[in-house]
Amino acid sequence: MKHCLVLRAAKSSPNGDDPYEKALKDAKYLPHFVPALQFEYINTQELVSHLQLAEKFSGLIFTSQNAVESVAIAAKQGAGNHQMLLKWKSLPTFVVGKATAKAVNALGLSVQGEVSGNAAVLAENIIKEYSVADKAKLNPLLFPCGNLKREELPQLLDSAGLDLHAVTCYKTMPHCECARNITELVSTHGAPAWIIFFSPSGVQFSYDTLTSVLPSIQDTIKIAAIGPTTADAVRKCGLVVTAVAKSPTPASLLEAMQ
Repeated sequence: MKHCLVLRAAKSSPNGDDPYEKALKDAKYLPHFVPALQFEYINTQELVSHLQLAEKFSGLIFTSQNAVESVAIAAKQGAGNHQMLLKWKSLPTFVVGKATAKAVNALGLSVQGEVSGNAAVLAENIIKEYSVADKAKLNPLLFPCGNLKREELPQLLDSAGLDLHAVTCYKTMPHCECARNITELVSTHGAPAWIIFFSPSGVQFSYDTLTSVLPSIQDTIKIAAIGPTTADAVRKCGLVVTAVAKSPTPASLLEAMQ
């Protein structure tokens, strides 16, 4: 079996294994999960104040599971707790990816755009949703996001006349054990056949360690990226991307790797 370094924390599912872990094992790969990132949730009270005023917004936008988690935390802290989110059920909630959609559904909200593989496609769906609306009378869309959010989605919506209110609700940081875990993994198992990146920040925070521990990364190791944005981040580091998953799903990843 080919070893894969997966730069992401393994996450359990209702069926047991992480879905990426199961899919890779079923395809005869041996995945090793190493978290590249860790997160700190911030500005919770600011987010609570906005969530309590659903009537002031036209909808919600999520581009990450961490943003969904930040809303879940805010809902627990706000007056009325989970009841606070009931007012959002009548408004559209736009998401990128099935995993984020599942997290939103767990909050009791329905979703649109879950098949969107990236922010550009999601922006197209949002713009289409409001294509016949009077933009001057439309309330802003609430966008809980991280400190490293890309500007692509806000810029696309702004160019279409749609107002976005972003709340930075979590910080992305390098995982404190990432370098040590990568070093130990390579020492134990040797160089992996594949390295799988899940986000641009994961590329940024692991690159120095990877090139130090794996000097052959350019020549003998294949690299897979989840989505074109992550692939671009890999290329900007001077590395060759072998496979790009069109959407953030295990099936799309395996299709790209084969």
